[in-house]
Amino acid sequence: MILDCVQALCSYKGYKVEDAERLALEALPSTHNPLVEAMNNNSWMKLVAYLGLDAGRLVNRYLTQLKQQYIAVQCLFFVALAL
Repeated sequence: MILDCVQALCSYKGYKVEDAERLALEALPSTHNPLVEAMNNNSWMKLVAYLGLDAGRLVNRYLTQLKQQYIAVQCLFFVALAL
């Protein structure tokens, strides 16, 4: 169901590049949910390609932002587990 929602939101092909990039980045956590990964482990890569983007370039362009966002989330998760 998660993947169906992401695919529905991303089904439009006429997004501006900036909007497509933002959409792909926002879909990243949902497409890496363990249930989604079990069904389709390449869903994010396929989504990025469908949106007409290059995954490698997208990640490189937003690498600092992604590191800050996901490393901080992981740290908070482990702190919460320790409490």
